[in-house]
Amino acid sequence: MQGKYISRPGRHAAQDITRRATDLAAQLGEVAEEQARLQAILLHIAQLLPDVPLHQEPRPTDVPGFFTVAEVAGLLKVDRTTIYTWMDQRGLPFQYVGTRRRIRRDALERWMAQQAEERRV
Repeated sequence: MQGKYISRPGRHAAQDITRRATDLAAQLGEVAEEQARLQAILLHIAQLLPDVPLHQEPRPTDVPGFFTVAEVAGLLKVDRTTIYTWMDQRGLPFQYVGTRRRIRRDALERWMAQQAEERRV
């Protein structure tokens, strides 16, 4: 019958396995030491940096005469998606600043006056 007897590794194979396990344990120890060293370096670098949030995306909001979508939504007390809908479907004028939509202050005032006039008619 095949498979009935399980062969055991010989003495040399057992020593080889033990040697490999010892080598892996030593490598793991080296990796742990390197990780601790790198964490100490990162902590030192973080202490040298000013208190600036690292994950803050730069925003070109300081363009004179322009509003962001969020600013217009706050002024008009509507959701930002409403502003995007007005831009896409109701002709609210905007310009791209980089890849972001911005609304000129004077264009917003003209558009709002035009909308108010159309509602009176």
